[in-house]
Amino acid sequence: MNYIRNTESEMRRMRSEIDALKGMRRGQVSLGVPESFVRDFLPETLAAFQKLYPNITYSVHVSGTPELLEMLARDELDFALSFNPQPMSDINHIFEMLLPTCVLAHVSHPLASKKSVRLSDCAEYDIAMPDKSVSAKVVYDQMFSDSRIEPRSLLTSNSYELLRSVAMQGLSIAVVNNHISNKTSPDMQYRYIPFDDPRVKPQRLTCCIRHGRNLPVTALTLIEFMKKSLLRLENSK
Repeated sequence: MNYIRNTESEMRRMRSEIDALKGMRRGQVSLGVPESFVRDFLPETLAAFQKLYPNITYSVHVSGTPELLEMLARDELDFALSFNPQPMSDINHIFEMLLPTCVLAHVSHPLASKKSVRLSDCAEYDIAMPDKSVSAKVVYDQMFSDSRIEPRSLLTSNSYELLRSVAMQGLSIAVVNNHISNKTSPDMQYRYIPFDDPRVKPQRLTCCIRHGRNLPVTALTLIEFMKKSLLRLENSK
């Protein structure tokens, strides 16, 4: 993780409302997240948040960035986490961070022993690739095109978690963002290998709300809590 950037005026307003309503007891938060958050980060974060606010309930929609932004614009979500969002006039990005792009490979794979890789190192291996419904596809396609590489796509899917899973099982490698979780284990049978290649760009993660939307304090509090969780993960790397 490289940095988090705030829209300071928005975050100050949020903190002011949170401080004024610290007696929050109950409410519901409606949020949207990409699939890559559902395995570890979101359950971990909600479990910790629930210990502080045990009467809060959640409605979670899991989808790709374009649909999440459309739902925000229609006020169907309080906020959403998104990857590489396209600019929309009615959507504000209240904080953002960059996640390093890595190769995910089983420990038995030839790339797993490397400290870093270049995009050309991936050319001779089967790759699991996202389909066009996943926002990362545009970024990956541009990377390979700039490098004049035709990736050996073994599998395409709209499921980011499936891409990770097939790489973890050794069926192929996958180009993914670095894992967002507190969980680590020396027994893991897979590796995240960072790129050392100027053509490989990080993934831009943002927290989005609709412009002009006055969010309930429950949502504001959870946004601030998630931001602090992401900062802790960044500082622990």
